[in-house]
Amino acid sequence: MSGSPTVHEPPRSIPACRSASCFRTSGPPICFRSWTWSSTAASSASLGAKADAAEALEAELGGAGLHAVRVEDPELARFLEAGGRLVRLGDAHAVSPAAYERAREALHAECEREGRITLARFRDLLGISRRPAQLLLERCDADGLTRRVGDERILRRAATRGGSG
Repeated sequence: MSGSPTVHEPPRSIPACRSASCFRTSGPPICFRSWTWSSTAASSASLGAKADAAEALEAELGGAGLHAVRVEDPELARFLEAGGRLVRLGDAHAVSPAAYERAREALHAECEREGRITLARFRDLLGISRRPAQLLLERCDADGLTRRVGDERILRRAATRGGSG
């Protein structure tokens, strides 16, 4: 399995890796250059076993644009999000990072211009259906870009001072 990460038992002392390809989970770090490890290594597959599924999901996300894609494998979704390869939305859906950034920019620009935005306006602005628009707005709320006031969203103060995020 050359080139694919494999599951190894964690070392007694976890090496400090500062590679951009590494990230921390709630457990030990996962390093794509040296090893990957899951706390349930015996029962869960490494990305090597899910590499095809990850590739297919990323291709689907890329082709879906701003339309949310249902992700059936939550472990894979967490793994890809931690690596910056997708953005999870509620209700087991996700979008590509590029699509999420486009939605954030549109939301920020509209709120700067009008002071607030409704779900209906956001939906129309992006040309998507109500459900993915709602999921995107909820993620922006969770990320601290906006906050909900009644049926509208307004930018949080930090978002108005700090640009688009």
